[in-house]
Amino acid sequence: MKDIKIKSLHIQNFGSIKDLSINFGEKTLISGRNEAGKTTINDAYSWLMTNKLANGSQADGIRPHDRIGIEDDNAVISVSAVIEIDGAEKEFLKEQRKEFTQKTGKFKGNNNLYFINGVPKKEKEYKVYVEEKILEPDNLELCTNASVLLNMDTKKRRAVIFDMVPDITDADVAATDMRFANIPPKLDDCTLDELIQSVRYQINGRGRGDKGLKGRQDELPARIDEAQRKVCDTAEYSLAISGLKKEIADLDEQEKSLDDVMTAYDQKSKDILDLKFEQSEVVRKANEGLVQQRKTLDCEIFSLNQDMKSAENSLRMAEMDLKHANMGVDRHTAEVKKAQEDWKEYSGREYPEERIEAIKAERFDENELICPRCGQNLPEDQAMENRANFEKNKAKRIADEEKAKKEFYEKIDRRKSEITNYGNKAVADLKEAEKSKEEAERKVTELKQKITSLAMEIQGKQAELSKLPESVDLSGNAEYQKVTGDIEKAESALHKMENGSKQRREISRIKNEKTAEISRLKTLITESEKVQDRVDELKVEQRNVRQLLADCQQELDLLRDFQKAKCDMLTEAVNKMFAFVKWRLFKMNQDGEGYQEVCEPMIENEPYGRRLNHGSRALAELDICNTFQNIHGISLPLFVDDFDGITENTMEKINQFDRQMIFLKATESDLKIEILE
Repeated sequence: MKDIKIKSLHIQNFGSIKDLSINFGEKTLISGRNEAGKTTINDAYSWLMTNKLANGSQADGIRPHDRIGIEDDNAVISVSAVIEIDGAEKEFLKEQRKEFTQKTGKFKGNNNLYFINGVPKKEKEYKVYVEEKILEPDNLELCTNASVLLNMDTKKRRAVIFDMVPDITDADVAATDMRFANIPPKLDDCTLDELIQSVRYQINGRGRGDKGLKGRQDELPARIDEAQRKVCDTAEYSLAISGLKKEIADLDEQEKSLDDVMTAYDQKSKDILDLKFEQSEVVRKANEGLVQQRKTLDCEIFSLNQDMKSAENSLRMAEMDLKHANMGVDRHTAEVKKAQEDWKEYSGREYPEERIEAIKAERFDENELICPRCGQNLPEDQAMENRANFEKNKAKRIADEEKAKKEFYEKIDRRKSEITNYGNKAVADLKEAEKSKEEAERKVTELKQKITSLAMEIQGKQAELSKLPESVDLSGNAEYQKVTGDIEKAESALHKMENGSKQRREISRIKNEKTAEISRLKTLITESEKVQDRVDELKVEQRNVRQLLADCQQELDLLRDFQKAKCDMLTEAVNKMFAFVKWRLFKMNQDGEGYQEVCEPMIENEPYGRRLNHGSRALAELDICNTFQNIHGISLPLFVDDFDGITENTMEKINQFDRQMIFLKATESDLKIEILE
């Protein structure tokens, strides 16, 4: 097994740590109050090895900053570690600097530098070296930080867990029980859950009209009883049909005797229709001019209405443009106001000159020229050297303040330049929005005027149309009056004729009633025969459904037994890999029908995510990391948080892990490093 240990760690400008060097033993205790830097040490080591923080998140916000949150752009973040790999010490160093463009001073990005034993390496070379000498980065995270696994979603976490154990095939499960022999071939094209669901659908249906075998079995007795009630005696119906047919034949003979009377009546009726057609033609010719006038006015009104609809649609679009223009004016006005306020704010910021003046006002303390041991004045050359050192240090401090002052105003100038740029853009956008608003208002006014004009024009045309008469006065038309007189004479003669229609209608009514009765009786006979056939079919279906339901229920019970056997085998295989953690990988559904896939670590039957104390949680996390390290054949350092919450009993279990450990403990004192072993 590959053995990896941290011998020392040197951190500069990382988070809250300005400069810190640490030596590590087999077991090291790092204690201190909250925010003292305990977690920062873990983050720094993780950033050096994996480019991420200890919790697996991206390394953001690691740069030192002042009290108001402004980052120190000039600080060089540096983390180095001496790591013992199978007895050989290797030094890993990573530095990060902020880079800015020379011309504009704009931030370009972070530049990371990498070194192995003092030799510069490219990022890719550094990662390859870590992978070859220690472990691939993703697996390195899993081996040192349990939260990487615990923060995964259930599906991904299960995939990682099951990659640890040999695959348990359906054939392996089938080999445990002879009853399972026929199940694996059925799983070639579907999963076990899909197969179980398929059988459930057969039994219970899919809903929305699909009732399944159970529903069909429950409803078949009522359907059979209902069908049997519709079966009747067809011989009585057949005898009634014969009698009705004889009565219809007698009515046909009566109807034939009325044909000659009807022929004469029909001819007279035809003559009247011809005269009325002639009358209509006279009216049509007289009304042609009036019809044309109405048609012309209708077309003009239709055209004006179309123009009105088009203008109204255009008005709606113009009003929408005006609304958008008003919104643009409001938005750009707010942007201009914001730019003015920002400019005023940054123009009023000033560097505290009193800090420089205070340093300049400092004077050399003459007491520094007296020897603290003998009380005598120092030799002249030493006195001069002390004075010179004082002035040199004072000059350096003044230069540092001047440099900070220059950088302060450079930042102010850069920000004011940005404000000017977006302020000018906001002004230009405001002018364009106001121009769009004026154009939209003009268009709305024009369209409203056009709509008013069209409405008045339509109203005039409709008034003109209403004044036209419905038809031409034909009282003086000789041709119309002659045809009208002929029609009146012919209709008078027709009213005096007997056409036999009343007798025909009565005969036809009686025949229709008897024909309908024959049709009804034939339908009853046919339906009765079909119903009997249906009763026989339903009884056969009832027997088949009963057998199918029994077969499906037996198959479902067998599949559930197979599923439980597979769940038990998978769970047992996984849990053999861990010393203290027991994984719950399957959970029975609330309805008792099948299993739900979960992935929950347990310590003494308590879930990791509920009711576990700090010590048990730490034990679970260490067991997870220890197991992954065993799988990859490596021993890596482990950071253990909340050490103050670990009991002696839990500590005895933790000591079973033969790994270098760094314990983090919260106290009320300053940061302190103790080598326990």
